[in-house]
Amino acid sequence: MIRTALTALFLTALAPTTALAQSPADPTPPVLLTAPTPLLTDPAPGPSPEVPEPPAPPVATGTTLLLETEQFSLKIAGRLQSRWELFHDSDGDDATDEELTNRFSVARARLTVEGQVFGSTNYKMQTEFGKGFTYLRDYYLDRPLGGIRLRTGQFKKPFSRQQITSSGSQQLVDRSLTDAVFDAGRDLGVMLHNGYEKSPDGLEWAVGLVNGTGDRPITSCSTAVDPTTMAATTTCKTPSNVPTDIGPTLVARAGWNLGGIKGYSESDLEGGPLRVAAGVSYMGNLAEGDPEQMVHRAQADVLVKVKGASLTAAAYVKNHRVAGERVTDLGFHLQGGMFLSPKKSEIAVRLSEVPSDVNKRHEAIIGFNFFLHGHALKWQTDAGVIHTTGAEVQTDLQVRTQAQLTF
Repeated sequence: MIRTALTALFLTALAPTTALAQSPADPTPPVLLTAPTPLLTDPAPGPSPEVPEPPAPPVATGTTLLLETEQFSLKIAGRLQSRWELFHDSDGDDATDEELTNRFSVARARLTVEGQVFGSTNYKMQTEFGKGFTYLRDYYLDRPLGGIRLRTGQFKKPFSRQQITSSGSQQLVDRSLTDAVFDAGRDLGVMLHNGYEKSPDGLEWAVGLVNGTGDRPITSCSTAVDPTTMAATTTCKTPSNVPTDIGPTLVARAGWNLGGIKGYSESDLEGGPLRVAAGVSYMGNLAEGDPEQMVHRAQADVLVKVKGASLTAAAYVKNHRVAGERVTDLGFHLQGGMFLSPKKSEIAVRLSEVPSDVNKRHEAIIGFNFFLHGHALKWQTDAGVIHTTGAEVQTDLQVRTQAQLTF
């Protein structure tokens, strides 16, 4: 081994001399000329250029940008809620009426396409595929008019903070009983607003006119019986959410936000000092000017967030005609939560009460949330009771657990 090393060193030392002694016509120079060992007269190599570190990957926001030009942008988003539910229904003290049921479902499977056209006009389309049924949820354009915005199409009515808050940003598996009883939801119409869904500091507001019949397609069927053959023929109209005639329904909301709060996202994932959002809403079916047939709804809500804890409360009132008499229904919900581990695990509770014919329904639920990536990827579980009092007494137990993915 020593002899081999000495031989290599000797040949390397002779390399310059050998190169000078070669004939210019020699087509094949010795391999030693290409050896990587530098001559003693070569300048010292300079410092290697600094290679910039690759930029950090973008933080996922639940929306993927597919196309963007100077005048046009298109984004796509999706939401999956895979749920398991267990129910125990009990009618009073009669044990024979008790029933235990459970089921799996895709509670929500939504695909959203949204973006901008002509620089400043926003658009959004959302379709629901969950529970084995497909229908349109949102489809609207939203354009600035000076310092305000005009929205027209099918969209959420600006009524009730919990309804305006996305189903993907709820603190418990689903919304309170108050949401369905007081008719919060989507409709078709036109609205002026100041970007209230983004909770601007200070005043937020919205006012609009809608059909008042909701976003779900409905159909009607009629059956005719041949008196001779007694054969029955049933004819159904094509499902549609466009009514023959409307009231219309007036919807308005005003609110105030402090501290940079995300007023339409439950759970205090942001953390930080005290932030507050409060609002009031009104929705009235004008019934073509007939005061006897008008339906009036109003509600007030507040949301408080501070250092990982949150509290929201809402009160509702509905005045309408039932069996020839004006009736006023009242309801409320109170909900709060606190992070046990910042931005990771949270415990939440909710109490609510709503009218049900001549009865009242009470909801008491406790839940636990585990956040893997904020609201975009989380697992929620809640359990509680729905107790009916009045002419009918019934106690229903429910347990729900749900995985949610938003992309």
